[in-house]
Amino acid sequence: MSVLAPAVIRLRVVRATLAITIIVAGCAGAANQTTVPSPSVAPDKTAGPAATVAPSRPSPSATPAASAAAHGESFVAAATMFNYQTLAQFIRDNSQIFAGIAVVTVESASPLQWNTPDGARPSEPALHADWSNPATAQYMIGRAFTLRLDRVAWGQWTAKGPTEVYWIPGGRLGADEYANGSADLVPPPVAGGMAVALTASAADSGPGVSTISWLFPVDANGRVMTLDPTEALTLENLDQRLP
Repeated sequence: MSVLAPAVIRLRVVRATLAITIIVAGCAGAANQTTVPSPSVAPDKTAGPAATVAPSRPSPSATPAASAAAHGESFVAAATMFNYQTLAQFIRDNSQIFAGIAVVTVESASPLQWNTPDGARPSEPALHADWSNPATAQYMIGRAFTLRLDRVAWGQWTAKGPTEVYWIPGGRLGADEYANGSADLVPPPVAGGMAVALTASAADSGPGVSTISWLFPVDANGRVMTLDPTEALTLENLDQRLP
């Protein structure tokens, strides 16, 4: 099964409508910062996570400005294709990237916000900063989900404490929009619900960077909703389906 997902590179679109691959589209506007589950394509065409920054990361350029809403901004995520057959296969094919599988509780979900320290809209200069500079903050709209570790099913929980933030980009605030078609690959987490998290190697994450690569929510019947909607993976049989 081949799956499309957002690549590390985000494309800025200025006052025009644009479609990127089959699943991602956006229109009119400029830039913004961080994502959490953004996979990239490794040389063997399998998927690995992109480094992503939690919304609480401080940034001097993130100071909101009174004149920030001069016009709306819209931007889109590029997409890439990778292979997903089963959870065990996905982990094995990306063993250089994924460090563990954990069962977590979704403690909370933030309202739709910008990924600035206070959730407010960045200043216009910060919003239009050059994304080609890796030191430049890239601001975007989305939701932050706080996850609490219940148990490690395989490998390691690489976060520094029992909780970690998982950021899902996408949504509209006022005249600003971030289009993330890949958000439909799996249902969004639900506050109070459970999920299965794929952790990234601690060596791949710096200060303020989430260690969660993917998050697969668990439905009311205990089924884990992975990238393959036909996969019969549950919390009950998870330990028998590990790599």
